[in-house]
Amino acid sequence: MTAAEKDATGWSPAQWAFVVLWPAIASAAFAWIMDTRVLHLDVLRADVAARPPIAVIDVDAAVTSKLGGAQSSNESLDAAQQSVQNAARKLRGAGYIVLDAKNVFAYPKDFEAAP
Repeated sequence: MTAAEKDATGWSPAQWAFVVLWPAIASAAFAWIMDTRVLHLDVLRADVAARPPIAVIDVDAAVTSKLGGAQSSNESLDAAQQSVQNAARKLRGAGYIVLDAKNVFAYPKDFEAAP
């Protein structure tokens, strides 16, 4: 390369083009990558929002609390179970999926419903 092809900084036109253009190209690539990720997150958020909420009931604990810990008869046991089932039906009517806690390995405490 001749001295005439370099400017006062000692850089050639190709070096100047690289210095000026690579940030623009890198920024455009970053924006494109982030845009596709954000679009996928929007689809995921919409998918999750369309799913019904979940309520978990510890049926055994609920029936025990309805009985009050005293010796119970078959009628009071049936009434306690019916009360818990009615609570589950109300949740179902409100759009919840209702699960029994003994069939769920782990869940956040805020998913637990207390009938």
